[in-house]
Amino acid sequence: VRHNPRVYRLRRNLQAKLQLWYTEISKRTQPPPKLPLGPSHKFADNYYCTRDGSRESYPPIIIMSNTKDNPSSRTVPYHIVAGLTQRRISPIPSIKPPLTAGILEGFASKY
Repeated sequence: VRHNPRVYRLRRNLQAKLQLWYTEISKRTQPPPKLPLGPSHKFADNYYCTRDGSRESYPPIIIMSNTKDNPSSRTVPYHIVAGLTQRRISPIPSIKPPLTAGILEGFASKY
């Protein structure tokens, strides 16, 4: 009588080696953790830069903009939670074209 076709084809019982050690596994009825309250324990007005209290992160800094305003006059706060002073963003440096080695000539003009 074949109870399991896999056991019959493999000529061994693979389920026999699966021994579950329930005594070594942690119990499912664990008490809830006692964590200290931090800036993220309330979800109202939870700005994304201040969600992690262990890190000090800065709000996004505008690097490039499509508008033609003066980038040196814009200010960005240092840290929203700490309420530190504001700092100025340095102007965006101009990008120079890459240097070439010698005079560029078109291939069509030689022939």
